[in-house]
Amino acid sequence: MTKSLHFRHSLVAATSVAALAAAFPASAQDNDVSLATAGMSNAPMAGSIDVSIGDDPYSPGIITRDDIDPNADNPDGSLDIDGVNGIGQMIVWNGGGSVGLCTGTLINPRTVLLAAHCVNSRPQEAYGADTGGTPIGFGFEQNARPGAISWINSGFDTVEGRSFYNVDYLWYDERSLEFGFLEADIALATLDTPAFDVPTWAMLFTPLDQQEHVTISGYGGAGTNALGNQGIDFRRRSAENFVSFLGSLDDYDEGIFGSRSGLEQNLYWTSFTDPDGIYDVSQLRLDFGVFGTDDVSLPREGTTAGGDSGGPLILDEKYDLDLVLGVLSGGGSIFGSTAFGDAYGSYSFYQPLHAFWQVIVANNPYVYATTKGGNGEWTDPGHWVQAMDPNYYVALDGELINRLPDAPGAELSGEGAKYGQICGIELNFPFLQTGECQEFDQDPIVGATGDQYFVEGGPGSENFVPDNYSGDVVNRIKPRYYDVTLYEGITTLSDAEITIDRLTMEGGVLDIEESGSLTTLGDWTQITGWTNVDGTLSTGEAFLLTGLLSGTGTFETPFFTSVAGIVAPGGADRIGTLTIDGNAILASGSALYIDADRSGADTLAVTGVLSLSDPNDPDAPGASVVFNKPIGGKAPKPRDGDAFVIATADGGVQGTFGQVYSFQGVLRPELSYTDTSVIAELRAGKFVEIIGRNNPTARAFASALDQLRSSSYNDLYNLYGTFDLLEGANLTNALASLAPRINDDASLLQEQQASMLFDNVTDRLSLMGSQDTGTLSVAGSLRGLVGSDRETSPAVRNGFANLAPDRQQELALPEGFTGFVSSGTFASHNSGGATGNLDDRQQGRYVGMGIEHEVAERLTVGVGYGYASGLANSGFDTAESEVNQVAAYGSYRLDDGAYVGLAANYQMARTQTLRFGSDGFGEYNLEGDRSSERMSAVAETGINVPVSDGLTLTPRAQLAYNRTSLDGFAETGGETALAIDDFATSEVQARLGAKLAGSQDLGNGWTFVPQMQANYVRILDGAQDGMTVRFAAASDVPILLPLANGDSNWAEVKGGVSVTRGLVRFGAGFETDIGRDAVRNDRAVADINIRF
Repeated sequence: MTKSLHFRHSLVAATSVAALAAAFPASAQDNDVSLATAGMSNAPMAGSIDVSIGDDPYSPGIITRDDIDPNADNPDGSLDIDGVNGIGQMIVWNGGGSVGLCTGTLINPRTVLLAAHCVNSRPQEAYGADTGGTPIGFGFEQNARPGAISWINSGFDTVEGRSFYNVDYLWYDERSLEFGFLEADIALATLDTPAFDVPTWAMLFTPLDQQEHVTISGYGGAGTNALGNQGIDFRRRSAENFVSFLGSLDDYDEGIFGSRSGLEQNLYWTSFTDPDGIYDVSQLRLDFGVFGTDDVSLPREGTTAGGDSGGPLILDEKYDLDLVLGVLSGGGSIFGSTAFGDAYGSYSFYQPLHAFWQVIVANNPYVYATTKGGNGEWTDPGHWVQAMDPNYYVALDGELINRLPDAPGAELSGEGAKYGQICGIELNFPFLQTGECQEFDQDPIVGATGDQYFVEGGPGSENFVPDNYSGDVVNRIKPRYYDVTLYEGITTLSDAEITIDRLTMEGGVLDIEESGSLTTLGDWTQITGWTNVDGTLSTGEAFLLTGLLSGTGTFETPFFTSVAGIVAPGGADRIGTLTIDGNAILASGSALYIDADRSGADTLAVTGVLSLSDPNDPDAPGASVVFNKPIGGKAPKPRDGDAFVIATADGGVQGTFGQVYSFQGVLRPELSYTDTSVIAELRAGKFVEIIGRNNPTARAFASALDQLRSSSYNDLYNLYGTFDLLEGANLTNALASLAPRINDDASLLQEQQASMLFDNVTDRLSLMGSQDTGTLSVAGSLRGLVGSDRETSPAVRNGFANLAPDRQQELALPEGFTGFVSSGTFASHNSGGATGNLDDRQQGRYVGMGIEHEVAERLTVGVGYGYASGLANSGFDTAESEVNQVAAYGSYRLDDGAYVGLAANYQMARTQTLRFGSDGFGEYNLEGDRSSERMSAVAETGINVPVSDGLTLTPRAQLAYNRTSLDGFAETGGETALAIDDFATSEVQARLGAKLAGSQDLGNGWTFVPQMQANYVRILDGAQDGMTVRFAAASDVPILLPLANGDSNWAEVKGGVSVTRGLVRFGAGFETDIGRDAVRNDRAVADINIRF
């Protein structure tokens, strides 16, 4: 070796022009290589390919330590075992069998990041086979050679099966032309086909601040420190290293030679460190530790060389996510000889992404798009905003953040972060280490503490429509490819054909109208949200995790998979067919929702195979099918026995549905299967199984309808058609509404009428024989005999007229005779209790009279007659009742004011009812006319106790027997009309209480008139259980309904007082029942009357 060496560093670009050669290429002198390609067709380029190797003064690839085998897999060797991992080999077809080779990194499905010097020997517009330019492509398999051959032989078409992708647009930083590869050495290649199956790499846009562990990778020639370059074999290799220095070429020169040459741009640097730590130029051990003592050799230490240019510098241990820091530009050795470029002590340098991040963002053709959140048209540019690229990262306080930096990168300037040291040597033989190192430390200008720096065309950009555009190579208009994610709002696509790369639903609604067409070259994925397809949606594989897919259009996809989603052909409130042009898998957590009416049902039409469960496992859970509530509108609703085809599959149906649910009331779909279809037939279940247990009336009608279905379905056709589709509480209420409630109200009205009349008679039992004879007592007003039942007087209308007593008038009768005339009005709630409608009540008028004669000492007998008319209202239903009553009664006076009495009465009543009925298809007036009889007998004993002048307190006990018989009748009207059987009820009733009555002169012309009574009532026998009704149109099944007045004991309190002087009267009264649910009389009044 001579003592004089050229020790100024020789920078050699890491590109190479090599051969598509066999596994062991020839040496550098073998410029013509023949590659036999067995099995190729006779198409152009088939048979053999002659490839020339151009001048390559520096052609080693990933060069490793001597103990690493370049032809063995990691970790013992340097061969990458990751398969397709997003790092690819660039191949430029130069023509004539010559190719240019580099390495690149996929940063999104369309874009490869590489070095500008790999391609800047030609103008940017010169590339692209699709436009007649120089073909360029990337192969991502670990061995890119088979893919490259397929690409060439196909005429430069993308070969997805070999992960080899053609480039149709290229951009590089033209500032790289000045120095070739030393500065601004950044380029982006756009693939003509999205590489969805190839992993993409995240990038770090903020600088490191210290030495870190990295991985280096590329497709260059292989070798070791001792072996040197063994040639390029198209296989990807990797090694580890430290990125030990961040600084410029000028910083490097200054540290070694003490001078600067104007190359200020900062670079990331690695070195090939000797594991033995020996530096001895005489032994050609040339690693003098240029980056300091911390830069030690690693177990899988390696460096880069020809063919690795454009490859990534990967930060692999600092964070949980691997990140690309830089793009390989070149390397070399200060000792200058080509032979030393792959030896210990050589170095490599990378373009730092943080210096050019804004350039990368501005020229990245891939757009992650989303909406601004509101509703809008897909074709409205104002509807969209560019989202953050998921591969853009910054570091802040030791954490990674998916965002942009807060300032632009330094690009070619020397500003921004620096770290590390350069250690020098003496500049004469034997070039000993000086032991001096120059530190470089400079603050970054790119960080993440401030707001994101906006780059036009990058995240945050607006005024665009997501629709793929392949660019204009000649006029240098860059492509735009879109990955769309919807989160909220409604996006409508109509009157347009749109193509994008990928679509993800994470909320919101996508509505593709009939005139709209959306093509997604990649997958359609719905995490949640709603996609409605009335037009056409064409995608790669389709994956529905949750949410809704609906519509009447066509979904073109090779495979549609629903995990826990809802597939609803047609959509909300409409029936239709949703076509899946491909295969469909409905997993056990998914559901098919079906709407149906008499004309048909929703259908899921699959052109391929429809898989519902594992056909080989009968116990495998299947998807669910759900029949929705009947849709609105006038379309006839589905009925018992209707059958529908709900799914078809041209390629066959595999498995069965696991669960079947129905919101069609009592109708339940029963499924059957053919080879290519699923059929649902609606079968009625039992009404009593789906209604509540706390409504005996509803359950009675439910049981009857269940029994009548087989024999009388046509007779009650409309009724079944409506009730079959009702659910839960709605069904319970509808069934209960069939009951003739107005008949209950009519019975209660008659009870009230009878009570008003007969109570006048029984009240006489304590008075008979105690009054002066020859008198007729008149109480109340004869207005009760005349006028309409709808009298507008408030007192009459509310039944208050008889609560506050007047002084009784006494008229003359023959000696030995007494009598009474009583009249008044009454009103009370109907059987449904109080409502907000004042018309929902019972009201009526009555008049009663009697004449008594003392037939023997202490024995007085009498006869009486009463008449009452009344009206009961309940909603749209009414009942009008007339009652005629005759009575015979007598009282025997005992000593000291005691008495015993007997009374009997006979009553005839006629009631006309008018009910409103509906069967869901029509509305009807249901008319009824019934007659009834009532016989009552009362035995009473009591004692009249004077409490003051004119006032008497009468404790009394009473035993009564009542028997009521009702003639049967049938309503006329629609299907809800009822026939009511004859029925009779009887009861024995005991009453214990007291009354206070009379009048007292208060002086000064004022008179006090009280009339009060309180009783405890108990039914001793014969509490009413119910009445039997039938459907008039289907009378085979009796229906036992409970009656309203089924109370067994209660208390009743009634009283009133008045104070009168001349023409002025003040009065107050009340009446109430305590502990009575079926019938209540709750009234109160206070009034002032002045007579004129």
